[in-house]
Amino acid sequence: MKDEYLRIFKKFIIPTVILCVAVGIVVMVFYVNVNVRRQDTTKDDLIFVTQAYADRVQNELEIISAVSGAVCDFLSKEEVDDAEIKSIMNSICESTSAYEVLFHKGEGVARTSLGKEIDISGCHYYERIVAGEDVSYIVANDEISGQEAIVVIVPVAGKPGQSLLAYYSIENLKETMNVSQEFNKKSFSLLMNADGDYLVKGSGNTNYFNGDNLWELVRTEENKSSVAGASMIIKNGNAGVLKTTVSGEERSLVYCPLDIQDWVFVIGVSQKYVDEQENGQWYDARTMLLQLLAIAVVYIFVVGVIDILGKKHEEEKNKLLHEKADTDLLTGLNNKLATETKIKEFMQDNPNELGMMFIIDLDDFKKINDTRGHAFGDEVLRSFGNKIGTVFRVSDIIGRVGGDEFIIFLKHLKSDTNAVTEAKKLENFFAGFMVGDYVKYSVCASIGAAVYPEHGADFESLYKAADKALYKAKQRGKNQLAFFDDRDKEPGK
Repeated sequence: MKDEYLRIFKKFIIPTVILCVAVGIVVMVFYVNVNVRRQDTTKDDLIFVTQAYADRVQNELEIISAVSGAVCDFLSKEEVDDAEIKSIMNSICESTSAYEVLFHKGEGVARTSLGKEIDISGCHYYERIVAGEDVSYIVANDEISGQEAIVVIVPVAGKPGQSLLAYYSIENLKETMNVSQEFNKKSFSLLMNADGDYLVKGSGNTNYFNGDNLWELVRTEENKSSVAGASMIIKNGNAGVLKTTVSGEERSLVYCPLDIQDWVFVIGVSQKYVDEQENGQWYDARTMLLQLLAIAVVYIFVVGVIDILGKKHEEEKNKLLHEKADTDLLTGLNNKLATETKIKEFMQDNPNELGMMFIIDLDDFKKINDTRGHAFGDEVLRSFGNKIGTVFRVSDIIGRVGGDEFIIFLKHLKSDTNAVTEAKKLENFFAGFMVGDYVKYSVCASIGAAVYPEHGADFESLYKAADKALYKAKQRGKNQLAFFDDRDKEPGK
């Protein structure tokens, strides 16, 4: 009998004890890991949401900067009259969130979008206007616009003292910064610089707004090293979370640097909310192992799905933003920067492939604007942008690089003789290009063509060759297409 008990003990009891110990160890490790993971996951979630809001703020300002920059590029190369400048500034207001745009002509004189000249030499940030070589952003209770605004200053290259000033309302910014629906009504947001100085305080009633510098407000003897660490993380361009208390108000400050100067977007989430989020991320870790494993599987699956959906949403958003940043708002074609970039990328990747560049200049476009109005002129450009894509392949690059100047770059031509054939397509297009709903207006163009890499192995060289061909076409009396090497005029071609 004793031997039987010993046999049962060895066969069942010992393995069961070992199994229970192993399960206990797994449960303890799992419990500890869940406890750590729930804090890290909450931190990551807070940073993810804060980064999304920071991106919204940055996108609003970068769109204004990008459109204004494209206009300044045009102004740096073209001489335009006051009426054209007024039209350009109004188009910036219509296509962005800017409520006012000024053109600083120099010597303290600026023209408003209504065409009025005003003296801005007494503006407290006037030195930034005339001295800047790069785009700059200023938060100001502005004496020019009469309201709190972010002023986007974009200098005109090659014309010292000239710049565009685009004004974006702080009230609109506060709407973009409103995080109450994302977290709770006690949450707040703010915009500051890397040194902690407040730039814009969002909506909300909080003790954290009782000061001018966040770091000075939250720093205590106990947490000064944590505050210094957060400041260093920001200056290194990274996001993070800092637990703080001000006048008995406990907050987790989630900070995300912007790619605008040294600005930082901060969301203050109540610590109670954060604790609830942490506690809600794990289930009963003290139940049976199978339940824990099931919860882990479900949790991993859900987190994986959320991560995939989040990444997909972010990719779609980034794709949309890239497309928007690369697109000319009036014609729907590539803008100047995108056009040059895509052509240069093709040249870099395909140094021996045959291609061709057209520079198109609409004939008498100023006359169209003067006689038929800028609205009709815009319709001409818009119609051209809508129709020209049907003539060439989707892979070809078509862009608007000036007021009425366009570039078409054809990729992977089959042979050198194919260049003239492709040019005929463009001539035929303008032979039938008409604009107008009731009275049709025939629009003509002067076109210069150059072949890559024969006439230029880089963008600048090829552009100069096509531009010379364009000049040749205009000398022939406009409404002409000319090749840099006159191959279309040679016998047999």
